[in-house]
Amino acid sequence: MFYEILIRLCAEKGSSVTKYTTEVLGFSKGTATGWKNGKKPGAVALKRISDHFGVSIDFLLTGKVKHVPKILEQNNSREIARLESKIEEQKERIKFLEEQNRELIAKLAPTSAVVDNRQNKQ
Repeated sequence: MFYEILIRLCAEKGSSVTKYTTEVLGFSKGTATGWKNGKKPGAVALKRISDHFGVSIDFLLTGKVKHVPKILEQNNSREIARLESKIEEQKERIKFLEEQNRELIAKLAPTSAVVDNRQNKQ
């Protein structure tokens, strides 16, 4: 089960298991061959593979936990881009309001000086 799942995950990246696991993940060819022949991966290997592909270890071993479909990843990317755009809009709004605030303070400064002088005379 593990090796079949690994085949699918590597195929999504456009590569074979041997090539991907050796060149990208840093495992030996012998390790990949062992998995192909039914050897179970160790905890460190499972953790590295699950982190790299963004799937759970449970999914790697059983196939029962759903791998996030690419369409959901794309939707998440679009949502992130939309939110980043909103953040930029809000930053611009804050700059505008800060400028208005500075202008208002500058206009009120002479008035507040007159009020301060009157209070000091009393």
